[in-house]
Amino acid sequence: MATATELDESASVEMLKGITIPPQPVVLQSVMLEQQRPDPDMQKIGSIIAKDISLSAAMLRAANSPAFGLRQKVTSVSRAVLLLGARNTISLVTGLVLRQVMSPKGAPKGKLNLEVFWDNAADTALLCSFLAKHFRWIAPDHGHLLGLFHDCGIPLMMQRFPNYADVLRLGQVGVQEIAVSLEDQYFKTNHAVIGYIMARSWCLPDDLRKVILHHHDGDVFTRSTDVSVSRAVALLSLAEHLSCLFKQEDDSAVWAKIAEPLMEVLGVNDDDVTELGKDAVDILSTSVA
Repeated sequence: MATATELDESASVEMLKGITIPPQPVVLQSVMLEQQRPDPDMQKIGSIIAKDISLSAAMLRAANSPAFGLRQKVTSVSRAVLLLGARNTISLVTGLVLRQVMSPKGAPKGKLNLEVFWDNAADTALLCSFLAKHFRWIAPDHGHLLGLFHDCGIPLMMQRFPNYADVLRLGQVGVQEIAVSLEDQYFKTNHAVIGYIMARSWCLPDDLRKVILHHHDGDVFTRSTDVSVSRAVALLSLAEHLSCLFKQEDDSAVWAKIAEPLMEVLGVNDDDVTELGKDAVDILSTSVA
């Protein structure tokens, strides 16, 4: 597995293996440019978003979801932006345009259901945001972005390699580091690396890019060089586990391997995980209501 320090520009070109990284959409560039000003104009940010009808509709649906906990229903983008604030708006817009760009209309379906893939990513993002508030190690908006982006390399790999979905399915029967090892064996790169490059291209914070790169590393919970990465990967992995429990999906093979070191990193026990699972049921049940 490549490390963050190894992925300089020349290494990135080699690891891409002909995979095309979609450019950051103009609407997101414009919103981020305004947000970076000393005194960002929230009305201008709202106006930029409102010009994109599909993005506006998706943003209103998301803003009124339990993830952001607004006390009143919003019916206009400008009002949503004011209530959410700049950071939450950036997180939300980034996630929405990511899904649009990575699931273009008319694209070949392949063997991976992209609607289900992005629905699962959205659930993970909800739970990452919740867990970020609970543990207070990363900002909730960063947790949301992490949940959305952590596996964004998968659809890019699928577009490039016709047999990628088959290899991905092989890896899913084992543990996480075996999955990326199989990808390295077949394709000389893997979705964690591609996701890292995608996140860098889209100007995600450096700490999130590192988590995306290392979230399948077998020793990520035991290495002591970067505790913040270990904690964030643990938070992400717990979110994925809680999502599987809610959907009654079997992740027992993965959980059996990571549960003990993960709980040690997070400072929780089985009872704590059970209680967090109850909260996850409430969050995800409300999101699909």
